[in-house]
Amino acid sequence: MIEEIIKVLKSAFPKYRIYTENVEQGLKNPCFSVFELSAIGNRHIQNVHLSNRQFMIQYFPASEKESYYECSEMLHNLLILLVDIGKFHAHRLNGEIVDGVLHFDASYKEFKTLVTAPADKITSYTVKERVK
Repeated sequence: MIEEIIKVLKSAFPKYRIYTENVEQGLKNPCFSVFELSAIGNRHIQNVHLSNRQFMIQYFPASEKESYYECSEMLHNLLILLVDIGKFHAHRLNGEIVDGVLHFDASYKEFKTLVTAPADKITSYTVKERVK
């Protein structure tokens, strides 16, 4: 799923760098940082598994002077761009601008069918009497 997010960002912003690991120094602004925050999964119905995956997309603007404006524009862009990524539809999208950086939270639900091997069939059985 993270690959789908990156594909959408690269398509819309081809000149921006996209980081998927923590970078202490040397960010080339403007850029994005994309990582998965959490994943929660459980059985939904019979052999259908539901997982809810949460991603953080950070946007670091090019200009420090106009960082709020840039982040605000990017927030509205991401609300539209990340609604549908590949075969996934966003469950929740939320953005917040903190200290001149946009923190954009995106959650997606994913349903998977669990395939189990068929159980061996019993072809014969024997009844033993219980001795008292």
